[in-house]
Amino acid sequence: MSARRNLKIWCEIDYAEHPYIKGKFKNFSIELVPCYDFGEGIFGDFKNIATSVDRTIYHTKYVREKIKCLKNLNLNDEIRLLKQFMKGCNVYGAEASVKGFSGYLAELMCIYYGSWIDVIKHSSEWKLNTFIDVENQWEGQGKILFDEPLLPRQ
Repeated sequence: MSARRNLKIWCEIDYAEHPYIKGKFKNFSIELVPCYDFGEGIFGDFKNIATSVDRTIYHTKYVREKIKCLKNLNLNDEIRLLKQFMKGCNVYGAEASVKGFSGYLAELMCIYYGSWIDVIKHSSEWKLNTFIDVENQWEGQGKILFDEPLLPRQ
């Protein structure tokens, strides 16, 4: 008997930039998205990245390192609260059907502002051409924009 039947897991293969598996286990929705690790360190070797999903491993390393450096013991909880708040407002998810905030962007906003409530307070004051530079590496112009802190300014 397969593990899938023993664990009572429903799953199917779906496609974005490349195939991934989505499914349900008990009351949990699960997505398994494969990505490549192109090098050591937080920044890796970005010139080899084939899809945006391949950045995920580096985004995860970056966020963990930033949280560790900030020594904010509650920041992981703050990130979870912001993501749950965004889900409740139907603005969580960067996919085309939602056109909202990615999980990574929610993490960056909490890192930048320090708490989920401060993200809400500050975002309520955003105007066009608001530019938020997490690593202080750009003097930019744009609409409401978060830079990709793992890509060095070119």
